[in-house]
Amino acid sequence: MRDQNLTCPMCEEGQLIPHIGTEKTTYKGKTLTVQYESSTCSTCGSKIVTPTQAHRNQARILDEQRKINGLLTSREVKKIRETFNLTPTDAAILFCRVWQCRSPNFS
Repeated sequence: MRDQNLTCPMCEEGQLIPHIGTEKTTYKGKTLTVQYESSTCSTCGSKIVTPTQAHRNQARILDEQRKINGLLTSREVKKIRETFNLTPTDAAILFCRVWQCRSPNFS
């Protein structure tokens, strides 16, 4: 679902105008400042986070948590996959074998 030209679910008249700001959250005692997407209705002024925006917001938060945990971010994993011409499934199988898993967990 694309976020462009969405009608406001509150008033069902206005268009949702996307905005990008920052939000702070705490993880393991550290304050994280992450880019945060939301939308505002052009008619009623309601502030909405669309499902697509929520997904991107969550991905940014998880990447910041991965950094604190000393893990690779999603972009870093993607870059490694592209460097070695691996599909997401190929990479999961390879990484799973490295850690001596019996089968990859895709859930």
